[in-house]
Amino acid sequence: MNREELLDNLCSCPSGIFDKVVTYLKPPAGTLSSEMSSQATRAAELLNWAEHSDGPTLEELEKCYRRAIVEQPSKVPIKFWKVILTSLLVTGLTTTIVVKMRGAGILEKWELQTFDLLMQQRQVLGPDKRLLVILIDPEDTKFLNQSPEETGQGARTLSDKNLNKLLGKLERFYPRVVGLDIFRAGNVDSEKYPQLKTILQKGNLIAICGGESESVNKRSQRAPDDVPIERIGFADVLLDWDDVVRRHYLAMTLKDSKPCKTNYIEAFSLNLALAYLQEEEGDFSRKDTEDDNFIQIGNTKFSPLELNVGAYLHSDSDVSGGIQVMLNYRPYRDYKKDIAQVLSLREFLKGEFPAQWVKDRIVLIGVDNNDDYHYTPYTKKGNAFNAGLPGVFLHAQMVSHILDVVTGQRPLIWTWLWWGDVFWLGVWSFAGSWLTWIAFLRNFWQRRLILELAFFNGIAFIVLYVMCWGFFSIGGWIPLVPSVITIVLADVTIMAYIVLSKEL
Repeated sequence: MNREELLDNLCSCPSGIFDKVVTYLKPPAGTLSSEMSSQATRAAELLNWAEHSDGPTLEELEKCYRRAIVEQPSKVPIKFWKVILTSLLVTGLTTTIVVKMRGAGILEKWELQTFDLLMQQRQVLGPDKRLLVILIDPEDTKFLNQSPEETGQGARTLSDKNLNKLLGKLERFYPRVVGLDIFRAGNVDSEKYPQLKTILQKGNLIAICGGESESVNKRSQRAPDDVPIERIGFADVLLDWDDVVRRHYLAMTLKDSKPCKTNYIEAFSLNLALAYLQEEEGDFSRKDTEDDNFIQIGNTKFSPLELNVGAYLHSDSDVSGGIQVMLNYRPYRDYKKDIAQVLSLREFLKGEFPAQWVKDRIVLIGVDNNDDYHYTPYTKKGNAFNAGLPGVFLHAQMVSHILDVVTGQRPLIWTWLWWGDVFWLGVWSFAGSWLTWIAFLRNFWQRRLILELAFFNGIAFIVLYVMCWGFFSIGGWIPLVPSVITIVLADVTIMAYIVLSKEL
């Protein structure tokens, strides 16, 4: 065998044979490039070293090559039925393991974090033109120059005098509905502020109360005495294990009727949306009855979340209280620019805004206060930048969510039933098993097997993510993290079978 033939054989032989030749000759460290280099490069280096005065001869190199070929184990053909059978068995095993892990709540944390990631990837739409937020910040408090006596020693954000001024001016711009996201227990002196009393009693204003339920995360606050029951909504929100708001609370039943004047109460956001939709063209009337465990507006049904459906599988998930749905956020990066149009109280009272910002819109009035900040999928706990979303903007998100869902502009977030999730996981488990077998059958030698298996899995993970993202764009929240785990478990199990059965 001449030099060119020997070099050609070393370049084209299986990596396992080449590795054996290197093992037999034991070239000094640094003679060959790292294993990350191509086999052709390393073969040329090995040949040059063999020809060198300090190396073996070409004849010795050829002998080692022929020895490696002789000692190469024969590849026993693997029967097709064995591939199918082991893939099916591994699919059943790994799918069962992952389903049990989900049922125990082990994966809930990771699945919710993945939900946040998918939510963050969506494109910003811009502010909802149906909404205006009048934000009361610390500078506004200084601007108003309210005395402690006027605010009940700080118990009220706005004194009756300033609230009367604000709502009176709002009336002149004809908002469709006003949402007062400020707790105001008690009543108004009708002799001092008759206009304010009338607005609260008969106007288009929706006020808030705080519910008394173990499933909510706000202290109880009573509704204003002057606002009738039908224009009261609770402001409570639901927090997950990491204090992030991912669910939208639409209705609840209270143990005590005093805070909200009734035992059954619906959300502040729902009342605002319903009041707005009353004047919209189309059938947006309520279709549900008192006995229904869902809310239906027109043709849109808001069905409550259920335990063991989707990612909320742990018994402490608290999805069984009241009527809750997943909150499909309006994508944002800067909450003061991307959710709704915003005015400070100073700007509004000074008239520094165009009239169309108010006319025929939902106007929400709330405070920018550290005590009323909430974490969302777009914010991170402990992160100083954009660390929380003021409550009034969270309610704006919820109102926008309801309006968009009912008018067909944004989908409700939905999940498959349990059997749909199981089937999906089974498909990806079988894919992982099948890809491992393909990599093995294509590459009998171990080093190339691992590299090709890593490549196949990388492609599978990309396809999986793209599919999950595609479903999420139309409201579908399907298992991503569990699917990744089933693929990895299937890979490991098939490889273990191959090694233990001495197929490799």
